[in-house]
Amino acid sequence: TDDTYQGDIYGKGAFFMHTLRYVTGDEVFFPTLKKLATHSRYTYDTLTTTDDVERLFSKESKRPLKPLFDFYLRTTQKLDINVKQLTDTTYTIKLNNFDGPLPIEITTTGSTSTKQIDKKGITVVSHAWPLVDPKVYYFKRVIME
Repeated sequence: TDDTYQGDIYGKGAFFMHTLRYVTGDEVFFPTLKKLATHSRYTYDTLTTTDDVERLFSKESKRPLKPLFDFYLRTTQKLDINVKQLTDTTYTIKLNNFDGPLPIEITTTGSTSTKQIDKKGITVVSHAWPLVDPKVYYFKRVIME
């Protein structure tokens, strides 16, 4: 219906592919995407579902991606990342609404590194507010406390 196919659905779908590429890495993402486009199991003669795509990417990346597919494709939520200042130079960073860890780049004083972040969170030291996902791999909202 007209209510379903608004501009948001296409933008979020494209953003999801960008996120999936980051989470799986180029060495997995591009060969898997090629397989999806060319293998007879997934081409026009076969009905391919979102679950089929999720299983394929999970198998090829050797990690369960169902939570990521469910969150981005079956909800209207954005990823909520909470950054809380504990002291002048200490911050906690955690996911508020995603079950499981995600690799997220964090820029602190002088360096950028990728950390696995979940609902429990991590603690970082920085002389300035840490930048979360500076290259924008995730469709997200950052909450700073």
